[in-house]
Amino acid sequence: MKSVRKLLHLSQRQYGILIGVSQTAIALYEKGERKLPGEAFDKVLALQLQIEQLDLSPSVTPPPPTRKQQEQFLKVEELLDTQMRRAAAKALKLQRRLMKIKQQQQHFLQLQKLARQLKEQYVAGSLHRNLFDKMDRNATMALEFYGGPIQMILAYKIGMLLAREQIAKSLLSGNSLPLKDMSDSLEEYIQNDLNPVKLNQ
Repeated sequence: MKSVRKLLHLSQRQYGILIGVSQTAIALYEKGERKLPGEAFDKVLALQLQIEQLDLSPSVTPPPPTRKQQEQFLKVEELLDTQMRRAAAKALKLQRRLMKIKQQQQHFLQLQKLARQLKEQYVAGSLHRNLFDKMDRNATMALEFYGGPIQMILAYKIGMLLAREQIAKSLLSGNSLPLKDMSDSLEEYIQNDLNPVKLNQ
């Protein structure tokens, strides 16, 4: 009842006159120490119904930001923009590195294949056979270096950077990005982008 009285900007005395009770009764009712008579209670309900029908409930309007708050907002925006740009730049750099590693992997895979084809043409222990055996071993060692582990690490780092960029971009646009969406995006990137060449091809 107090909320209705405040909404109508009435004192306890004025509200008591409106529903037909004394100011004391209104004060006791608002404290929960007395019950209103049936007729007064019906009037209160009728007033509440009219207020709801007329939509007199005050709309909550947030106060305008202070100068200090505006400065803080600008700093946050600058920070998010910087984080977004840095994450994008680092991700691009790592993507180029990952591409070069994949190219190196392909190169040594072909070199290994060639060495194994050529060494079959010579008998074991011959100078040429030993040369191509060494070439095969070197290619195999290079493939172990350029293979899965280093690519997985780079792909994970790239995925994390892209997720950071996405978060900053989402916050700058005023949208919130669900954690599940970020996790799904990261997992999808690692699965799709990371596709190490099989060593036994």
